[in-house]
Amino acid sequence: MTSQIATLTLQDIATLAKVRRPVVSMWRRRPSVRGQKFDFPAAITTIGGVEHFDRDQVVGWLQATGRGNNTETHLDASALAVPDDADPEHLITLLCLHALSQQQLAGRSHEDLIALAEEADPDDLLLLTEVRGRTASSEELEFIDQLTEVSFGPSDALDRLGSSRLARRIGTASFVAGKEVDAALVRILQTVATAVRIELEATAPGPCAIAPQLDQHTLRELTEGFAGVVVDDDHQGRRYRRYAVLHGAELAEHPAATLHVLSVIGTEPRESLQRIDECVLSLGPHDAAVIVGGSSVTCEAMVGDLERLRAQTLRGSGLAVALRLPRGLRKAAHRQSLGLWVVLGAPPRDSNPVLQVADLAGVDIDHGDLASDITAALSHVPGRAFRYTRATRLATALAGGPVVPPGVQAIRAMSRPEDDLDRVRSASLVTSEPIPGFDVEVEPSPNTIRARQRTLRELQAGGKIKFIRGSRVTRDGHDPRGTVRVLSADGSYEDLRLDPFDVARAYPKIKSTEPGDVVFLEKPRPLARVDHDGGSLVPSPNRILRLTDAATIGPDTLAALINETARPGTEWQTWMVPELGSSEADALDQALRGAATRAEQLQRHLDTLHELTASLIQATAAGSVMIKPTTTSQKAG
Repeated sequence: MTSQIATLTLQDIATLAKVRRPVVSMWRRRPSVRGQKFDFPAAITTIGGVEHFDRDQVVGWLQATGRGNNTETHLDASALAVPDDADPEHLITLLCLHALSQQQLAGRSHEDLIALAEEADPDDLLLLTEVRGRTASSEELEFIDQLTEVSFGPSDALDRLGSSRLARRIGTASFVAGKEVDAALVRILQTVATAVRIELEATAPGPCAIAPQLDQHTLRELTEGFAGVVVDDDHQGRRYRRYAVLHGAELAEHPAATLHVLSVIGTEPRESLQRIDECVLSLGPHDAAVIVGGSSVTCEAMVGDLERLRAQTLRGSGLAVALRLPRGLRKAAHRQSLGLWVVLGAPPRDSNPVLQVADLAGVDIDHGDLASDITAALSHVPGRAFRYTRATRLATALAGGPVVPPGVQAIRAMSRPEDDLDRVRSASLVTSEPIPGFDVEVEPSPNTIRARQRTLRELQAGGKIKFIRGSRVTRDGHDPRGTVRVLSADGSYEDLRLDPFDVARAYPKIKSTEPGDVVFLEKPRPLARVDHDGGSLVPSPNRILRLTDAATIGPDTLAALINETARPGTEWQTWMVPELGSSEADALDQALRGAATRAEQLQRHLDTLHELTASLIQATAAGSVMIKPTTTSQKAG
């Protein structure tokens, strides 16, 4: 039997090249690249109205043209070429079998796979039944082997599978749920789950495990710090076991405490309330639940049968915290708000318990303060001041009112007058600094007028500049005390610092900048900055232009030209720079460096002036400062 050719769709190609989908269509219409013609590969088949292209031809074309923002297309392409008739759950099962057996799957018969499954899952807890029930195609087995080869472990392989066209086509909960919510929601869940876990472990006789009822992507992000994952023995539980194995999480049985995490996002109100009720009723005395769903169910007032269903769940429950979350956390409905509950399994201490509530819509959340509020709400710390939440009584919600009234937040304590005074004076010290004038003395040049300019491609060919690509750098190793900067043209890595020993271990072949290197970006618009100190890492897709001794232009001049004259959508090799004499180049570079320094000073003053304005308004309104009136005399005439 002839093997199926691995294919990519236009969207796959965009994902592979790390560009937007319309860019690929533009590439097809414009085959000319740097003066040479590279015809876009022809589609080899059309499935459901979608063109498919030979994967290897696409990779060869991307490498030959240099288009896109991915230097590792030859590796990443294998993870995108999913067999079109593949079943997502079966692929996850095969991926899990590969992870447990550490054996290649391609070329094995159905009986061989069953034998591997019996050895990897002898108690049939997660995959033996599934392997027996479906015969894998040779294309599926080959794909799983290639996927694992190019991935950074099983967890990364599962993520890559979730980014493939298979997930886009089928839209199942296996993948899409994890992509449907914003990373900010996952961060909030991490913060809340960690705070609840710490509180449970302070009172339970042992460590706390997590029982997830959510998508695999969020499951991976929440398991850190927990003693393991608790799942049921039903079909859904088997899926969660496979996810846990792929994400490297331990499976826990009979833990001392359990945090249940339930998502009812996207479900109808009645079904949401029924699932919430089942979750709350299942809690033991050392358990808790974090529940996230639509604000119409978790925050707002309800009427009729739905109000009675919610009141029935809340009455006698250990609801301790209720939050209305910021909008935009659900990608499919970014205008809708979500709500979050924290429910304790232990019964409340009185018949009308205290509930901490907050409306976080439009709030810039400090996760450390949010965690402190959650911990204090669960431990009932007396006299504790809250950053976000305000205490109320559960009876209001039981009577049909809102659980989280719109706009409710912590009662702000009045700031001390001396604090307001310090803020105003501190800001005014900066804004009152005299800003020296910036002047450049010029005179008519005795030289003849020159209009000669060269492209960066010409300077590169002439050995006057060197082009160096950036490298893939992750944020995982951030060390606030690190001395190695990660420098990008747009400042997106400005807060990232790395320890030099970690750099040597994690990036042994990466090239650091040298003093005077110009770090630049082509897209979405040309940007550049000069690294005057050197020793920084440059993250892809940023690149480096390094001027040699033969260069007829200085680094600050080159960066200014890129920022001011390079047009969006053009390639860096086509950017024009003037030819200057050495003395002229030095003088111009010095002047432009002074202009850049002046711009930084002005921006600092402007930022501080905004802070002074806000502090003056707040302090005057609070009555803690009084502005001395100034008298001005206006001369007639």
